[in-house]
Amino acid sequence: MDDLGMAESTVSAYHALLDAGLLSAASVMMPCSWSPGAITAASSRPGSDVGVHLTLNSEWETCRWRPLLGSQAAELVDGESFLHRRVEDARRAGADVVARETRLQLEAALGAGLDVTHLDTHRTAAVGNRQFDNGR
Repeated sequence: MDDLGMAESTVSAYHALLDAGLLSAASVMMPCSWSPGAITAASSRPGSDVGVHLTLNSEWETCRWRPLLGSQAAELVDGESFLHRRVEDARRAGADVVARETRLQLEAALGAGLDVTHLDTHRTAAVGNRQFDNGR
């Protein structure tokens, strides 16, 4: 289950799917408003396979997220200071800002007590980015 923490409904679904035995792993979106609730939910299930869903874009019309770097992430945001809607726009950000943002997302999860088991990427925005493919 990815997108954990995007909304309260993702946290409720996480519990319901675990209880039903239908979930083996999840990943938290740290820029989202419900990430603290997601981490609390994951922490209540010791040994859960929960990672960080590295988030470099924000595609929804009414539910948008900002980078954890804030004003230091001008390349990652649109004219409204939210993460770009389109993956293609997110992939144009420089390697340095992508590295700083993704590292901050991981550090925020670890600092909040999440036992991070893996990293993955929201809508593949980090895939094809110079930071992750060595410029190819």
